[in-house]
Amino acid sequence: MANTEMKRLLVKSTFGVGRDFSVYDDEAATNKVYFIDAKMGFGTKAEIKSADGALLYTAKGKVINIPRKMDYFAPDGTTVARVVAQFSPIKQRLTMELANGKKWELEGNFVGKNYTVVEGDKTIIEINQKWLTLRDKYFVEIASDVDIALALGLIWAVDIWREGKNN
Repeated sequence: MANTEMKRLLVKSTFGVGRDFSVYDDEAATNKVYFIDAKMGFGTKAEIKSADGALLYTAKGKVINIPRKMDYFAPDGTTVARVVAQFSPIKQRLTMELANGKKWELEGNFVGKNYTVVEGDKTIIEINQKWLTLRDKYFVEIASDVDIALALGLIWAVDIWREGKNN
């Protein structure tokens, strides 16, 4: 990995119909910095919000599509990224294409939630899961020069696809 400062965050999710995430900047989970609000309905949808409730991005996917796709929109409706994921017993591949032309590639173990996201040869996201009884939580490290809210939206999409929710 290149010399990049990483920000460590704690992600806590709840099992249920939607799969909401609360994201904290401390291990004690006392200082919430982001919230991902999963929505019920036709298709997969979530709002990625700051701790004060301001909408940062909306993620939307279709109910049935192969390969799986998720689009990310700014509050004004502008498309900022698209994730394309192909899951098979042989190979798992996921790419996020940003509107600025950059590509994020996910590598590693999706099922065990131990994976990294790279941009070129630079690691920009690292995920390490720890399971609890009723909730799961895990640590995420995100490069300081990466859009954290968008990175969290990608992690949410991987999580719901891994769980087989909504498509």
